[in-house]
Amino acid sequence: MASAAQWDTTLKFWEAHVAGDLKKHGHEALVRLFLKNKGSQKHFPKFKDLASEAEMRGSDGLKNHGETVFTALGKALQQRDGIANELRPLAVTHSQNHKIPLEEFENICEVIDVYLAEICPDYAGETRTSVKAVLDVFVQSMKKLYGEV
Repeated sequence: MASAAQWDTTLKFWEAHVAGDLKKHGHEALVRLFLKNKGSQKHFPKFKDLASEAEMRGSDGLKNHGETVFTALGKALQQRDGIANELRPLAVTHSQNHKIPLEEFENICEVIDVYLAEICPDYAGETRTSVKAVLDVFVQSMKKLYGEV
């Protein structure tokens, strides 16, 4: 469970370093996810034919989906105590329609953590600990919701 201070730190960091370019950061996270976990890409039928990193980086569809992912994540992070309500529709679509396994949420959060550490010198110490704690709340919320839907 993330503390109030960790939520504050995470939201401040997100606003300062991520929210300004959700498409760029979301796209990069998806490219890295697909490169790191080849099995992850199979859960995205629209992108299954992107065979190389260059194709992934050049895909407007993947860029747009990255923006969608990071927009949804940003909205969920804003909710704090109401995160489950924000994530419920996502849990329904991802579990029932898209058949996304729960471990994919852990995978994307790991990728986000490593990516942010590489691009942002401010992502260290308490900031990194805070963001990871809040991302864990996201993952745990999705696990709980998957069990309910």
